[in-house]
Amino acid sequence: MIKQGRAEGAFNDEGAFATYIKDNPEDAKIVKAIKVPTSASPAAKIAPLLNQKNKGLQKQVNHAIKQLSDDGTIKKLSVQYFGSDLTQK
Repeated sequence: MIKQGRAEGAFNDEGAFATYIKDNPEDAKIVKAIKVPTSASPAAKIAPLLNQKNKGLQKQVNHAIKQLSDDGTIKKLSVQYFGSDLTQK
């Protein structure tokens, strides 16, 4: 809609914007990201849906996330799929 002149801007998270620019590099000349301070728009927490009665699964998921974070896999995947490291707060 921006390219068509039907909108002047859009709100997206950093991952969505990074993916868009990675897939449409020519648009980097006409669209730009503006960071909104978290004080103005606090980050929303996200989490996978797990059965609350299955504590074992929750423990396994948390362990896997920690391992992937510690060995740099999550950062590597972020760069690979989003074109930038979105793991930094």
